[in-house]
Amino acid sequence: MFAVERREKIQEMLQQQGRVSVAELSEVFGVSDDTIRLDLKHLEEHRLLIRTHGGALPVKKVSHSTPYGQRLNLEAEEKVAIAQIAVQLVQPGDTILLEGSTTTRPMADFLPENAGLTVVTNSPGIANAVIVREGIAVILLGGKLDKDAQVAVGPIVIEQIARMRVDRAFFSTSGFLYNRGATSASIEDAFMKKAFVAAAKQRVLLVTGAKFGQEGLMLSLPLSDIDTVVCGSGATDSELNSLIENGIKVLKSEWNPSSE
Repeated sequence: MFAVERREKIQEMLQQQGRVSVAELSEVFGVSDDTIRLDLKHLEEHRLLIRTHGGALPVKKVSHSTPYGQRLNLEAEEKVAIAQIAVQLVQPGDTILLEGSTTTRPMADFLPENAGLTVVTNSPGIANAVIVREGIAVILLGGKLDKDAQVAVGPIVIEQIARMRVDRAFFSTSGFLYNRGATSASIEDAFMKKAFVAAAKQRVLLVTGAKFGQEGLMLSLPLSDIDTVVCGSGATDSELNSLIENGIKVLKSEWNPSSE
């Protein structure tokens, strides 16, 4: 069997099984482990799979953004658990940026009151949740309102944030590849994230388990643009160790879907 045929079969097995191991593939195709590792490396370089310790996972494509109202109820408990960890990074007197999303939204409910905080956000929903808290100032970025995402987007928002400097920025993502970074389902979202990153001293990415292994249209935040990842379940120890080896601090919640 030629290498190209073997690699096509590996992709078929991935789609059918959800994951493959080097040992399994070596036995199936009657070749050495080193040959299989070269196959997996080749396929990963072409963004056709994600290598893990001892095997590989399929890349799940993100083609569009689910409307905000539907996303609110997706992974809700996990998002709360992640938010509770993320707010521990906030220091008294901080100016923080909360990118508008259903993953960052729960942070608004756990921010410490009367600690001299200022929250900058492009989300009317987050602004409304924070403004009722005691002693927290709110700066709402204005611009074109995306009806599905319920956030302000576009060049007006980018121009505003370009004039600011915040202590910490908290982001979510449409997809996350542990060896590449955060991906976006749209070009507009990717450029927004780049502008937010440029305004922040510390960049914190919040990632639910379902986002690991998903790939969007564009790479919005390469690993070099991320200082800390706060995540739930879904990432393997080898994936998290890979992030740590790239100089990224990893905070993982103890939330477990089986405990629901």
